[in-house]
Amino acid sequence: MTNDWLIGFGVDYHPLAQDNGTFKVLTNPASSHSSFYQNMSYQVSNRVNLSVMPAYTLAPDKLLYLKLGYSTQTLKYRQIAPDAGGLTSGFERNARQNGMLIGAGYKQTVAHGFYGFVEANSVLYAKATIQGSAYAGAHAVCFSSRPLVSAMNVLFGVGYTFDAFGHSPTPQ
Repeated sequence: MTNDWLIGFGVDYHPLAQDNGTFKVLTNPASSHSSFYQNMSYQVSNRVNLSVMPAYTLAPDKLLYLKLGYSTQTLKYRQIAPDAGGLTSGFERNARQNGMLIGAGYKQTVAHGFYGFVEANSVLYAKATIQGSAYAGAHAVCFSSRPLVSAMNVLFGVGYTFDAFGHSPTPQ
């Protein structure tokens, strides 16, 4: 853009699934026929982030940047049976969640193409409705969830810069 202002683009993929552990659910809390069901869980996977990174050059070897973009992930809602509430079958349902990514970072060249960086990111996803049915004997039990999911991370790392032809930069 100018000598001091730059713009970058980023794509990152998080292939590892993350579980939240299991939790309990109370159904029909206003009814006299309330039931507790256990062994429910959420799992997020296949997170993809697309971002635009406006940056300001503090010095020839120091860069400060913002990270603004879009994120999408798969959210799995799972009920495992049997459980203490009498479920004899379980279910799994997936939903795609989309959200907004915002972050900031600092990058500094260390020596001969190597750099270090620190970055903080936050993502807030839109709620997605996930529904499923399990059975307690011959009776169907319907579950519905609209979880609010967010993600935050702080990254520290090192990297190496190549020029446009795949060569390492010349030492300065």
